[in-house]
Amino acid sequence: MTMGRSVSVLNAPIWSATPTLAQVDAAFPKNEIGKADEAHLVMRCRIGHDGGLKSCDPGAAAPNRFSFKNAAFNLIKLFRLDVAAYPHEPYWDDLVDVPITFIAPGKPATNHITDPIWTRTVDYTKVLALYPAQAANAGVKTGRAIVDCIADHAGQVTDCQVSAENPPGLGFGAAAVRIANAMALNPWTPQGIPVDGDHIRLPVVQHLATDPSPSDVATKP
Repeated sequence: MTMGRSVSVLNAPIWSATPTLAQVDAAFPKNEIGKADEAHLVMRCRIGHDGGLKSCDPGAAAPNRFSFKNAAFNLIKLFRLDVAAYPHEPYWDDLVDVPITFIAPGKPATNHITDPIWTRTVDYTKVLALYPAQAANAGVKTGRAIVDCIADHAGQVTDCQVSAENPPGLGFGAAAVRIANAMALNPWTPQGIPVDGDHIRLPVVQHLATDPSPSDVATKP
């Protein structure tokens, strides 16, 4: 423990490294295949100076069997806190709770991103700079588009496709793709599953205005 300060539990940790979806799938205990479709537990760990995790204590697994706790111990070595996200906070030796969900091979995944934790968004000035010239020249002051994207393992938003734009044909879809591609989300979900390969439905609203609005970029899928 660091002398001179109390230890707290870090809420909503931002990760620079987490297990991949393939690693989580491979960690499902072979002896549990056919016995459990899914398991969940929360590991409470201390944070090292380098962002790695140590002195981890598994909570009760559901189902509460040693094989899932052992699998979680193997995965926890792959987590690393994004220390750059905490430049003014002495995070080391604080505690962090890490949820981990195991899904049996062949069972449908339940890791659809419904409430992403964004680690990088696009500020108003950049959104305004990307306002479509076609729309501005036509006197259109507001436009909206919806893009369907895929998150990669690092939390980058990729492979965005326009599913709707209003008004159509004025460039709002292309602008929304550029905005979405500049965003990133935390690579590990609160449900305990990596984000890689999951789909995100992202609405983007643009205004040709001088007053910033928090609704210019919607960050709910």
